[in-house]
Amino acid sequence: MGKRYAKLLLCFATAITTMACEDIDLVKSITLSCHTQGFSDGATQTNATWESDEHIYLLRAEDWSSAILSLQSGADSDTAKFSGSSAGTRTGYYAVRPASAAGAVRDNGSIEVEVRNNNIFLADENSSMVAPQIGSGDESGLSFKSIFGAAKFEISGIEQCSQLSINIPNEESSLYGRFLYNFLQGSLQGEEGKYSVTRVFSTPLNLTKAQPVYVALPAGTYSKIELIAHNDREQNSMLYIAENVKIRTNSVTNCSNVSQNELSALIGSWRLKSFCGSAAEVDLYIDFSRYGTFTILQRTDNLVYTTYEGTYTANNKTSVVTGVYSDGTAWVNSYKFSLNNDNNLVLESIENPSEISVYESTEMPTPSPQSVSRAARNSVKPL
Repeated sequence: MGKRYAKLLLCFATAITTMACEDIDLVKSITLSCHTQGFSDGATQTNATWESDEHIYLLRAEDWSSAILSLQSGADSDTAKFSGSSAGTRTGYYAVRPASAAGAVRDNGSIEVEVRNNNIFLADENSSMVAPQIGSGDESGLSFKSIFGAAKFEISGIEQCSQLSINIPNEESSLYGRFLYNFLQGSLQGEEGKYSVTRVFSTPLNLTKAQPVYVALPAGTYSKIELIAHNDREQNSMLYIAENVKIRTNSVTNCSNVSQNELSALIGSWRLKSFCGSAAEVDLYIDFSRYGTFTILQRTDNLVYTTYEGTYTANNKTSVVTGVYSDGTAWVNSYKFSLNNDNNLVLESIENPSEISVYESTEMPTPSPQSVSRAARNSVKPL
């Protein structure tokens, strides 16, 4: 009994030692060479480099165990070395950039990735930093590519561009937030929804001559993409609309047949603040859309808003706006429009210059259907 017991102890100790050695072998220090690339249009690629403070989230394809590696060398280059501790493997790695985007690994090799909201970038900028990237490879190195594509606009016709805005008017695809990416299927799943974002430039861009502007987007077909270039100093904007744009993963789609329209300082939602130097006696809102339509909500001595709709024409050279209601009736006057020092909208009647109304920028209210009556124009003040 004693010998048998001792033999059992010896076997058990041997098993423990073997397991311990195997455990030690499972985790080791590694250094990986990682290459990143920008979006490609078939001939050239946009700029793509590694940042000095970057990390990557490493996944072992064999069992989806994970580790975070930090940049060791190669900042500002397209190839860098990352080091850290990870499980040894012969079956290869997957990786997610940036590391902060990584969430829990789901079943079947899916992982949550977070998308940045700076999707607008220029030709000479680091395109790999505007969308998540997926890497694959083994201990000899990893290659990273974007899981988004890019729409390319050729922008011109505006000086001192201080802002670029992108708008996806239809509920087709979200551009930032959380996505679920499946490594095995190469598929990206995100939430649908309307999207708009604005990028502000500390040093205004000179867009009098054509310059490439890119928008990073998930793959798919977009019925409409709107890009707006705005000049804060002159308070004017140019609207570029591309329709039926098909985006492919890691590729650039050149937007052709892009329509171009000049927008005015009118665009937006406004509330009447004063009329002829006195505080407004009516609760009136007006929204000027970028498509040449307007909506007015007016409430006088009761709780019911009356809705008026129609079209307007704005001449940016003369700064004059005219309008026609949906029943065909023209506004009472034409108006000279401008923005004052408080960025309030000022409308001065052409026919009666002493009739000046001032509007402050605000959001349009959304009355319940029971409190809105639609009518043709009868008495809108002051229009």
